[in-house]
Amino acid sequence: MNGRVLNPDKYLATIKELEKEVKYTDSKVKEQEKIVADSKKDNKRILIGILTVLVYLGFIVFAIVYEPMRTYFLNLFKIDMANFALDKSDFWKVIGLGVLVIMLEAAIVSIFQREKFFYMLGTMLLTGVFSAGIFIIPSGIYFLFSDISINNDKKKKAKKELEGLKRTFDLKQQRLNSEKRMQAIEAEKLAQTEDMFRRGIDGDIQLVIESAKLGNPNAIKYLEEKEKNERLSQGRKLYQESKNSSPIDRKLLEEAAKLGDPDAIFEIAEYLFGQTDTDLLTNSEKRKLEGKADKYLKNGDFKNHPDARVLQINRLMETSKEEDYYGLLSEVRKLKRKGKISEKYAAMADDIIRTLVHHFDYEERDTKINAASFNIDNPAEFMKSAQAIMDKQLGIDRSSAPDGAFVPRIDVTGM
Repeated sequence: MNGRVLNPDKYLATIKELEKEVKYTDSKVKEQEKIVADSKKDNKRILIGILTVLVYLGFIVFAIVYEPMRTYFLNLFKIDMANFALDKSDFWKVIGLGVLVIMLEAAIVSIFQREKFFYMLGTMLLTGVFSAGIFIIPSGIYFLFSDISINNDKKKKAKKELEGLKRTFDLKQQRLNSEKRMQAIEAEKLAQTEDMFRRGIDGDIQLVIESAKLGNPNAIKYLEEKEKNERLSQGRKLYQESKNSSPIDRKLLEEAAKLGDPDAIFEIAEYLFGQTDTDLLTNSEKRKLEGKADKYLKNGDFKNHPDARVLQINRLMETSKEEDYYGLLSEVRKLKRKGKISEKYAAMADDIIRTLVHHFDYEERDTKINAASFNIDNPAEFMKSAQAIMDKQLGIDRSSAPDGAFVPRIDVTGM
């Protein structure tokens, strides 16, 4: 049979995770692209601001240099430059005019730099006073150029990050597309083999075999069940033959057990365990016999053989640490209630139940004592945490345990 079983659903988890990663990476790409776009947009806005300030200052220079305009403004503000003196009102008019020029520039810069007017005005004045080489009037241009520099740094950093993000996005997108493509191919192949399987079970077993070779899970299961049933049927025949011989043919019985016949397995296991009830064998020899019996019991299907199932559960408790003990307790109780267990194995079932109940109670009591001794504020939460730690250490599956139940440290050496 093909070792690969067709299962398109196995791609779902990977696809979901990749879609999440692609979406996240895409959002980061758009975030950085927005930073680049906003930086460009802001730079255009600021350049217009610089041009506006230059036009404004140019107009002032032109008004000062061009005599007709200068005369017009001097007359407008009633400033007599011929008789201008520090002790006259003309001085304050000039000062006021200078302040007006600075305030208008600050207004322009605050608009294009998106800052509050008075904050911008104060900053310009401080810069003009304390910064070498920067005069009060053109200091607004300095701030606008400074904004452009900051935006360029943001843009440069964003572009650099974009390169890596786009590479990551492309790789993840390629992998996502690849996973989806493989899922689609496998889904199509599954549909084809499923059709082959359905036609095959109507009479052409070769089609079923071909479907199984291609990995169809239903065809594989069908052939496995068919093979199992054939083995069980053969095992049943060998078991009957062994029972019909006198004395019982032990070799035929072992062959029947190997083929999975539950009665044969049970009888072989009982026989092997019975051989250990003697003082003529060493402990090592007894363990070997028990191990041989366990190999037979391990894969036995005893759903219609209560005694064998009780024996199997008993051995599982002794040899395995990774069992659902609450599930076993529930099952043994159910077998007891049905009343189909023999007297010998009913006693064994009682021992199993007592052992499990004793240890469940022990663990709960022990954890409560520990909670009290450490003065735990929330004993219930402490018990829950302690239980989780015990489960992890013992490798216990509590999937069938009722809420709040405790799993024991199983010790059945005295059973």
